[in-house]
Amino acid sequence: MITIANNAGLSVSSIVENLPILIENINTLEEKIACIKNIDDDISEMLSLLNINKKYLSVLMFNEETIEGKKINKIKYLADELHCSVHTLCEYIEKEPSVITLSIRRIKEVIKTLKEFDYELKDVLIALWVFNYNARTIHRRSSMMKAAGMKKIMPWILRGSIRELSNHIKTLKKTEMLEEIYGKHVDFLSKRLNMTEDEIKFYINRAPDLTTLLEERLKILQQLRGKHRLSLLYCNSKIFETVVKSTYKPNAKTIPDDKTIPDDTDDK
Repeated sequence: MITIANNAGLSVSSIVENLPILIENINTLEEKIACIKNIDDDISEMLSLLNINKKYLSVLMFNEETIEGKKINKIKYLADELHCSVHTLCEYIEKEPSVITLSIRRIKEVIKTLKEFDYELKDVLIALWVFNYNARTIHRRSSMMKAAGMKKIMPWILRGSIRELSNHIKTLKKTEMLEEIYGKHVDFLSKRLNMTEDEIKFYINRAPDLTTLLEERLKILQQLRGKHRLSLLYCNSKIFETVVKSTYKPNAKTIPDDKTIPDDTDDK
């Protein structure tokens, strides 16, 4: 074992540090080291690959493609593109082996599109199934979500149903509208409750009914003349109804009746 490790170029300190894994793989050590060396002569940082089954390791390490007369190892290429170690990539490929059947050209096109829409590489690494989609499909769906205001595009949108995407877009547009038009109200709540704006937004997003109530009340207040008070949004429904009817002069075009006043029956 020591001789094999020395011949592989491992230093004494590296052998001592990795002694358990070397002993564990002693029966197939020479063959596995030969596989790993196909990627890089310096295997000191890749010894964790020894824990991979010999047959599977051979498939991974010798998965090469010739481009313009030059042999390129597919695993090494993908690991470099995803900014991760070969060992880490192999762990995820074991869960999604179809990626090693794709051509480097296909992989290159997909990665180029993913980078165009600022997908985080760590998200792509744990979702290697994205490579099963062609670059055109990725571009089309990513463009749709970006246009809808999605700040961080996640891989799940590629295999989400049209209905799921449509619902998510509606949520994005409503959130964008609330943030753009009603930002002052978040600021009001933030000061009133002594919480950060991010905390306020978090709890509003956790309570869709509250978001709907705020939206409905603001629509009513926007139809009335005069500058409304922010606190009206958060008062009891009966108080809100009374103040709206008695304090503000409605526009001629729109006079709210009892049906337009939202009833938050949960308020006590």
